[in-house]
This record gives sequence, structure tokens and C-alpha cells, in this order.
Amino acid sequence: MRTHGEPWSITLNSDGEITFALFVRDSSGLRSAESVPRLEPAVLPVAGPAAGSLEALWDEWWGGITGSRLVPPASTRVPADAPARLRGLQDGLRLPYARWAAERRAAEVRAPAREVFKMQDAVHRVQRELGTEGLAFELVIEEVPVEGVLWRRLSPGFVLASTSMLHSPLAVDALAAVVRELVAP
Repeated sequence: MRTHGEPWSITLNSDGEITFALFVRDSSGLRSAESVPRLEPAVLPVAGPAAGSLEALWDEWWGGITGSRLVPPASTRVPADAPARLRGLQDGLRLPYARWAAERRAAEVRAPAREVFKMQDAVHRVQRELGTEGLAFELVIEEVPVEGVLWRRLSPGFVLASTSMLHSPLAVDALAAVVRELVAP
């Protein structure tokens, strides 16, 4: 979101490669990235438990997509150099992932409306605190549908946030803290 005339930008992504990676983790019984909660709604295992070597490959994939780059890709394309075993697992889970994602989106549409925090409120709060109008920063928030409240900064301009967190009153405070750090001299 870029407000007219403002030098700041906050991009909110969802249902991208990070969510797909978590789906692969959960549906394959991998024990990787355990600090990130399981997907919600829960994913039923569709593949048997993976061997340790597959967990290492998944960890490498996860590190690549959650690394220090500013904008994560919006697709679930597998890099050409991905090991064949992981690529086979990913390819085999694309259809179950598409079904799961469609069911989750349909359930969200049927659910009562929930208030989403207003990103501008956090930015305006920091502007008032600092006594300045022109905050210049770029931030990407990747929304992931995981259990509970999650707000994890993966790099200076990249935050992993649960859907629950983005609907929580805590979101404005969390975002304001990140904005403060991004614009600090």
C-alpha cells in the first residue's frame, strides 16, 4: 500500500510460496521450522513422514524464501536447481494445496467480518511521535494462516505475520515498532 504523496510503502502478501512451503511441511510430517506454528485450518498428512535428508532440503528451501530479500515471490514455482526429491514432493502437493487454499478462502468469506488493522494508523502514530510527516521506508508483510498470534521479523524490511495477528489490536503496536526501527537514523 502506498499512500498518495507518501514516501513509504507497505506490501501485504498472502497465499504465496511461504504458505505453500508450510503446507508441504505440515502435510509431509516434517519437523522443520517448528518455531512457526502449524497451518490453520490444520492440514491432514497426505504424504508419509519424510526422511531427514528431505527435511534438510526443505530447510534450505525455507531459508531461501524467507531470507533477506525484500519482496518474496508470489508464486510457488520451484527453482530449476531444486533437488528432484523435493521437487517431486512439491509437485505432488500442488493440487492438495490448491484445494486446501480454496476451502480456507471460502471459509473466510462465510465467516463474520473481522476488523483488519489499519496500517496507516501505525505509520501516522510514528509520524506524530517523531514530529515528522515524510517517513521513507519499504516493508513487506507476508500473511500466513497459522495457529495463534505470530509476528516475526525475518529481515529489516520483511515480517511474517499470522492472520490472527493482523486481526488483533496488537498489530498496530507491532507495526509501529517496526516502522520506528526502519526510519531510525
